[in-house]
Amino acid sequence: VVRVYKEHGILAIKVRIEGTETERVLLITEGRLQARGTYAAWLPEGDRVTQDGLRLAIARAQDAAKANNETLYVQVGKVNEQGGVEVVLGGTPNPDDGARWVGSASSFGPRYSGSDAVSLVYSKPLGNEVFMDASATVGLPGLHSDSRGGHYVGANGGLSKATPYGLFSARISQTQSKVGGDNRELDQNGQVPKLDGEWSYVLQPGLTSYTGIGYTRQRSSIGMFNWDDTIGSTALKAGLRLRQTHQKWNYGGDLGIEQGLSLQRTVRAPGLLLGEADAHYSLASINADATLQVPEWYGSLSLSGGGQKGSSGTPTGSQFYVGG
Repeated sequence: VVRVYKEHGILAIKVRIEGTETERVLLITEGRLQARGTYAAWLPEGDRVTQDGLRLAIARAQDAAKANNETLYVQVGKVNEQGGVEVVLGGTPNPDDGARWVGSASSFGPRYSGSDAVSLVYSKPLGNEVFMDASATVGLPGLHSDSRGGHYVGANGGLSKATPYGLFSARISQTQSKVGGDNRELDQNGQVPKLDGEWSYVLQPGLTSYTGIGYTRQRSSIGMFNWDDTIGSTALKAGLRLRQTHQKWNYGGDLGIEQGLSLQRTVRAPGLLLGEADAHYSLASINADATLQVPEWYGSLSLSGGGQKGSSGTPTGSQFYVGG
């Protein structure tokens, strides 16, 4: 009986045999979860103790453990006389402080401002289920004639708070650029500050829903003529994120929608430097990536791609770009 229950994913039962010599009765008690430990709030109190239920609780508590710089563990007790089962979801402190510095170099920057760029990322668990990260990117415009005389700088930072009701996060970012190359005398500049808030919730291990709101302010100017165009837009965002691992592959995707709510615009130029923009634009996007671990190379192979379909008047800050 115990084996059959476990084959169906139920981990805690108690079987007792009662009766007479001629008649036997099996009394089966399915243990009800009694949550214990640091992350008890992420456990389904009073539910049956199942493999799927514990996997989901662990997946939902991962962000909290990461923010506390701990590794999760789970312990399942035996069914007691009251029919309860103590399940401990706790965390073991990691040996270091969890702070990470990551540097990188790439050629994915804006072609005319600094396609070659270097980046630095810093992240650190702050405890109390709070995690922070920040990054900075600087273009190297002098390496190519297309961007010589220009510049590109980007920075962003974020805070997140993990709770049993989901992950709440806020992020602020800022980019500044100047076009170099043959057009550098035009003094063409761009600034894009952004502020985003998001709530995400794990539906199943590897599948997360999210919804959020964001504000973007985009300014483009041409100093030679004292022209400038500024757009401030607010939009709602929602979607699903998938992340799975299979053998040496780690793959994932993002399916999202975005709906414009409001737009403010100031133009001091004979035309629209940032093109047409509609306050109530809408778009749908899809992104996918896959990484293959190749230990023989002491590294990995990564592939990624994406696409987007937007309505007419989608602001340039939300448009999809290909190439330079």
